[in-house]
Amino acid sequence: ARLGREVTDDPRKTSFFKAMQLSVGVVLVLDAATKTTGPATPFTRIWCAFEESMVLELGATRAEPVLFDIATVSDGRPELL
Repeated sequence: ARLGREVTDDPRKTSFFKAMQLSVGVVLVLDAATKTTGPATPFTRIWCAFEESMVLELGATRAEPVLFDIATVSDGRPELL
């Protein structure tokens, strides 16, 4: 299975990280509370925390900025925070 090859001790060696390095930025989508998740589930997930830290690190080492947006839904409308 391809995903099994992507799971390593060093997440910087994955194709996901390589794609992040090529990206212009990252969007973090915050969810509302439900019976099984949320609120703000991404803050409880290790990969999301890794992405957030890498955006800050990449932004400090690149000539151009790395965008980091946070979005959610409020009263049924999308919001960019």
